[in-house]
Amino acid sequence: MKLNEEGKMRQLMMEERIKEGLQLAEAYKTYLDPMKEAMKEKTGNEVQPHMLATTAFALRSVDQWLASMDETTKAINAGSFADYGYKLVTAILPNLVADQVVSVQPLKVRTGDIFYFDFKYAAAKGAVAAGDTALSSQTGYGGAVSQG
Repeated sequence: MKLNEEGKMRQLMMEERIKEGLQLAEAYKTYLDPMKEAMKEKTGNEVQPHMLATTAFALRSVDQWLASMDETTKAINAGSFADYGYKLVTAILPNLVADQVVSVQPLKVRTGDIFYFDFKYAAAKGAVAAGDTALSSQTGYGGAVSQG
C-alpha cells in the first residue's frame, strides 16, 4: 500500500517523535534499563524503539507533574507515588495491550487525533441501500436514515 502525502508526513513526524523519545530515554536509563532487561527475560525480545520512546515520554510526564507541585502539595497529592511512580510506569506501560491493538504514539501536546473507518451497510433493508454509509468518520453519521 502506497502512502499518500499526508500519510508520508505523519510517518516522518512519528519517526522524528520516536527519535526524540530515544534521545530522552538516555536521561531515564536508571528506570529503562531494568525494564529492558525484564522484557528480554520475559519475552526473549528487545523492547521496540517506539515503546522505549513512549515510556521515556511518560517518565518525563511524571517528572513534570511532580515538579509542578510544592513540597506540601506533593506530600498530600502524590504521596508514595513519588517513590514508586517511575517503576510503575516502566512496569505497566510496556505490558498494555493497547500497543498491540492500535497505534500508540507519544504526543507533544495533551490532545491528539483518533482515526477510524467509515462503516458501510452490507445489505439493503428498508430505506438503506447496500453500500450506504452507516457511520462516517467525516460527519459522525451517514446513510439514508440520517438524512431523512
